[in-house]
Amino acid sequence: MFIPRNVVSSQDDLVAHTPPESVGVDLDSAFENLALDAGGINEEGNNEAEIGEENEDNDGEAEDDTSSDDDGNSSADDSDSTISTPDLHSAAESQRLTDLLGLPTTLWRVQHRWSQSRLDQATNDYLAAAQRPISSNVVHDRDLRAAVERHVVWSDWSARSCFLSTMSCEMHMRNWVTKTGVRDPVLLKIDVETLLRAVEPRFREGAVLDMEWLKEEWGLDYGYARDEYLIVNRIPREAIVSK
Repeated sequence: MFIPRNVVSSQDDLVAHTPPESVGVDLDSAFENLALDAGGINEEGNNEAEIGEENEDNDGEAEDDTSSDDDGNSSADDSDSTISTPDLHSAAESQRLTDLLGLPTTLWRVQHRWSQSRLDQATNDYLAAAQRPISSNVVHDRDLRAAVERHVVWSDWSARSCFLSTMSCEMHMRNWVTKTGVRDPVLLKIDVETLLRAVEPRFREGAVLDMEWLKEEWGLDYGYARDEYLIVNRIPREAIVSK
C-alpha cells in the first residue's frame, strides 16, 4: 500500500513528469529505413558487374568478376549479400538511444543536504545509496517493482534507494526546490545519451525508468509521476553537462 505524500515525490528527491505520447519502444519502425537503405546499396554495383560480364576482351573471353587474395584464392563479389535487420546494440552506434528508447535528451536533478545519494570522490560519479543489477525485463521484474515502490513512499526513511530521481522539466525541478525548501541545492543537468552509452547495451532499456509509464504498467497509486525519471545506480561524471 502506498502512502501519499503532500510535498515530496520520492525516497531521494521528488520527481515527476507528463508521460510521452508513446512510451513503448518501436524498434521495428526505428530500423525499417536502415534495412531498406542497406538493401539497395549495391544495386548500381551489381548492374556494373553484369555489364562487365557481357563485354568480351580481344580473345573473346568474358571478364571474370572475382578478386584474388595473396594466396591466389578467388572470392566472389558479395554485394548482393543479405542485409539483416540490426538490433538495439548495432543501431545504437548510428542512432540516438534516447530516440530508440523514447527518453528525453536532458534530465535535471537536485542534490541537497537530505539526498541519500553521494558524490564518489574517486570517479566524480553520483551514486545511489544502494546498488542493484539493472533489469533487462523491467515490467516483469518483481524485485525492481518492490524497489520502486519503496522509493516513492517516504514513510520509511531508513530504506536505502538504488534510484536517483530526476525530472525532464527544468522549471518543474526548480519549482520543487522552492516549494520544499531543501537545503544547499545543487542543480545537475544530465545528458541522457551520454548516460546510456556508459551502460552495457543489453541493460540500456532498464537504466532510466519513466515513472509515468511504470505507474500505468503496474497500476501504482502514486500522484507525483509527472516529469519523473529514475536513474538506476549512478550518474556518470561524463553525463553531467553542468551544475
